[in-house]
Amino acid sequence: MASRRPLLAIDSSTSTATIAVGDGSRVLVEIAVDTPLPGSGRFPTRAGHSSTLLPTIDHALELAGLAPKQLGGVVVGAGPGSFTGIRIAAATAKGIVGALALPFFAYSSLLALATHAWASERFICPLLDARGPDVYAATYRFDPGVVVVRSPVAADIGVVTQEVAALPDAVCIGDGAMKHRAELEAAGATVAPALYRWPRAASLLWLADAAAEMGRVRDPPSWEPQYLRASGAERIAAARSRGGDR
Repeated sequence: MASRRPLLAIDSSTSTATIAVGDGSRVLVEIAVDTPLPGSGRFPTRAGHSSTLLPTIDHALELAGLAPKQLGGVVVGAGPGSFTGIRIAAATAKGIVGALALPFFAYSSLLALATHAWASERFICPLLDARGPDVYAATYRFDPGVVVVRSPVAADIGVVTQEVAALPDAVCIGDGAMKHRAELEAAGATVAPALYRWPRAASLLWLADAAAEMGRVRDPPSWEPQYLRASGAERIAAARSRGGDR
């Protein structure tokens, strides 16, 4: 990391948004806020990421005793995950970076999730629920740096399970792994407990310290998150269009 000033890290790729301030060796503040995702039916009276993210960032900086101008950069979870959550985090991060002319780093939210379960010489397979039988999946090793074994994809859990079965001593982590625990354990994988179900902003701080060039964004205005597939509304519109063509 070029600067030793504290970084601000943001991830809202799942229903749990996390904000952290610090660096790879010291986390000054980390806050997690669970909010409903569109169509989830969870806690319907509570505000979503669009309402909670900026106030939570302000609160995290206040707890850390820092003004925004004292930050050394911003790190964001680039997805995949909730289309709305990723878009909100990306827009917020780009806005702060642009306003303060700060360095910008972005890492896959799946990598942030895998980092949370760092284990030497084991294959870490982060899985985030993509609804129905689908998951967002990747495979990493830390030996000791970041090794990308399988780049992030959106895939059917059956396909992912076959890939996991071919890996010795695999650890599956995330809400997608918990949802499909039976299939994954039958394939010989270890499924991490609920504590590890979502990416942590503190993991993004570690990545910006340990693998800065991997995540450095040279042109923040043109950078876009890693959605991997169209939003739910776009998929519905496409399906209706195909139906109208018949």
